[in-house]
Amino acid sequence: GFGPTDLQLEAAMSGLCAADALTIAVAVDILEVQTPRATVLRWPIDSFEVVRNGHVANPCRAGFHASLSRRLEICGWGERPLELRMDLHPSIDATGNIFVSLRLDRGSLPVEDLELRFELSIEELGYHATSQVLRGDARVWSRSLGVASLPTECSALFGHHGTLTLGLCVEALSCTLRRPSSSPVWTDFV
Repeated sequence: GFGPTDLQLEAAMSGLCAADALTIAVAVDILEVQTPRATVLRWPIDSFEVVRNGHVANPCRAGFHASLSRRLEICGWGERPLELRMDLHPSIDATGNIFVSLRLDRGSLPVEDLELRFELSIEELGYHATSQVLRGDARVWSRSLGVASLPTECSALFGHHGTLTLGLCVEALSCTLRRPSSSPVWTDFV
């Protein structure tokens, strides 16, 4: 059903494949794996120098505003997943390092307290940061920056150009959900 419809293209392809069998090789790159209470993902960034120099386009903005953003879900708490926004922040100082911040997305579960284990690696540089525990209440997780990781300590980032692939493992260690203060009524749904 998905083959060529143009007869000339079909004739050209049949000339290339004189044998009775056709082998097609496909490379699959898995970017995210979710398990109960943990998510492991790969975050490829096409051009790290564009991200690193993003604050230059608007010099009145601080480096933590020049970030990339990605959604992240962690299943296993309540009837729907925890929805987080993950931001990548390049340092604008001489170190050239990065840090990641996580915050609760609007409409996520009604979280009262949350504790996450966070691990970061950079594939191209062979860098693996030590595991960190990020914790806070709903107010902290919902603010604009959210909860920030420690900056990387990778001197090779300063001179890095080209693709950068972050490997991240985020595991929910504990999550206390806020209970509704009263039973829902008809007007809550209309």
